[in-house]
Amino acid sequence: MESQDQAIDKLLDLLYGWVPYTPAFKMEITQLMKFQSANAKQLLYPYGSHVTSAWFSYDCWAAQYERVSDGLEEVVKLHRPGDIFTDLNSFFRGNQATSKTIILEGSSLLQLTRSAYQQLKQYPETAELLQHYMLLQTDHEAWRLHLMSLSDRDKIKQFASKYPIHKLPASIAASYLRISPSRFSSLRGNYNKSS
Repeated sequence: MESQDQAIDKLLDLLYGWVPYTPAFKMEITQLMKFQSANAKQLLYPYGSHVTSAWFSYDCWAAQYERVSDGLEEVVKLHRPGDIFTDLNSFFRGNQATSKTIILEGSSLLQLTRSAYQQLKQYPETAELLQHYMLLQTDHEAWRLHLMSLSDRDKIKQFASKYPIHKLPASIAASYLRISPSRFSSLRGNYNKSS
């Protein structure tokens, strides 16, 4: 229970930093969030599913994949402890998921179901929190788009400024950066020497 309480406190701190909320909202969201244990390599949701939950990562790293061309997959987002994530189109519109998310490491998540989210919509801060979250997603997409325009060497530098370059598996980081795992490992080695 200690982990669950700590996870909820961490989520509440994050949300309050985005938008101050009322005591009633705090009480409601505290009751609606469900603790979920996680394991490395656990599939949270597959392609084509109807995603009915959003997650807050207490201590997990997760990779969100999308299919690109010819059935190939690409890591499009890396979720770290303190992040909120879901397949947005599926969660909010009820469409089939166009992504899948796999836990890389960690053991604790908080889960908010779509029906619980509907209950939270009665509070004005819910719309403001969602707006803030969507702006963060837009900022991340813009950052990644800029990242893709850089040379491989500069991609590594920018990536290392945001993510722990040594903590993530080379294949995951390489997919996110759209370079081969061997190229990533070589560039990471060069980055280490210059840092």
